[in-house]
Amino acid sequence: MKRQHLQLLIGFGISAVFIYYLLPGLKLDEVGDALAGANYWWILPGVAVYFVGLAARTWRWHYMLRHLKSIPLRRLFPVVCIGYFGNNVYPFRAGEVITIDGSRGEVLDGAVAMIEPELTGDFQTLMAWADKVRRLNVRANAETPLDARTA
Repeated sequence: MKRQHLQLLIGFGISAVFIYYLLPGLKLDEVGDALAGANYWWILPGVAVYFVGLAARTWRWHYMLRHLKSIPLRRLFPVVCIGYFGNNVYPFRAGEVITIDGSRGEVLDGAVAMIEPELTGDFQTLMAWADKVRRLNVRANAETPLDARTA
């Protein structure tokens, strides 16, 4: 038996054990009857709607990344499929980690180490001057009027 088949069987076995212990009131004969009487033709429109949604998400990523790098939709679609598959399979949204370097216009794979911000140099001097004339004790990063009102 191939290793992949063995891993698949072990995965199904572990899932079956957890289902059995986590759902003790589950009547497996009723589940079997429900599965036997199900209309599986409804899977086809469900899959179609899923792929239409993936196509829309692909276009959205294409649109959001266009100023950084133009990626053809045919090349981006499999990447989006794999990314959303990862989001559905990995716990705690582990499949969403990408980093965009806005200063260089690069899309980086994975998380990047961050440096804790601090006030230094001319900016520290400017903020000290502002502290002398300010009337409120609020500092906020606001890029729109709505952000400023919210801060």
